[in-house]
Amino acid sequence: MMTGMDSQFIANLISGISALATVVAAIYTRRQAIGSKEAKAKAEESHKAALDMRDAAQRSAKAAEEQANQAELARKAAEERAQQAEKSLKQMQQIVAEQQSQSQSQSKIAANLWRPKFQLTHVREIRYKLQNISEHSLDVLKVVNQNEFFRCDDINQQFNPGESLDILLGGAGEIPLPSNLILQVAGRNEPIHVQIPGKSG
Repeated sequence: MMTGMDSQFIANLISGISALATVVAAIYTRRQAIGSKEAKAKAEESHKAALDMRDAAQRSAKAAEEQANQAELARKAAEERAQQAEKSLKQMQQIVAEQQSQSQSQSKIAANLWRPKFQLTHVREIRYKLQNISEHSLDVLKVVNQNEFFRCDDINQQFNPGESLDILLGGAGEIPLPSNLILQVAGRNEPIHVQIPGKSG
């Protein structure tokens, strides 16, 4: 009788232990499942965060590249403006230099055209002083209108700037002094007319 009860007790005990083990296993499995879901969720969140960081980095890189492109375009535009300004400045300097050169040439031409080359000054009686008042040496070959004078020295001499020569120029009753002494100068097609001043005193 006791043996049968012991066997029943043992069987019940084993059955209870088995049931308890099943419950414990179920709880452990459930916890593992919950842990797996949480791990999966965390992994998905981490993956999503990594993707967001990657996208943000790509956007930042793209923005930086666009800024760099804009800066390069601005630099090139500034260089082009500087080159254009330098070119304009050189053109203006060239124009000013050409105008100055033309002005100087015109001044020299005007001076050569209007400024007399020689000057006659009355000394006394029929004596006059012929002087080169130009800035260049002048080589007088002859007096062109020598036959218009009653008395006229022949002139064949080179006059340096400022150099003078005393000459005799005289007229007579029937041959008065002409208005000009006309000189043929080397290197000039046209003769030079030198006005004869009135006698002083």
